[in-house]
Amino acid sequence: MGKQHVIQVPVDDEVYASIVALAKKSGSSRAEVMREAFIQYNNKVREDELDRRYRKGYSNIPDDVETGETQVLSAGKVLNKEKWDEKK
Repeated sequence: MGKQHVIQVPVDDEVYASIVALAKKSGSSRAEVMREAFIQYNNKVREDELDRRYRKGYSNIPDDVETGETQVLSAGKVLNKEKWDEKK
């Protein structure tokens, strides 16, 4: 781990009490509770951004009905040639 920095974050009484309770319950420090909360929040923001890009990419590419039909027909030909072991 690299150099650590100290960040002061003002919080109201209710948030502070929750942080203290979580720290006590988990046996960790208030700083660790805050650090973990940030890591989870940061991961969620990244995941949301990737999801947004994924959806945008698909919305920019129109569906091609012929491609889907071709894939279904091809899969049908391949699967019909396979031997299926029907155990009872």
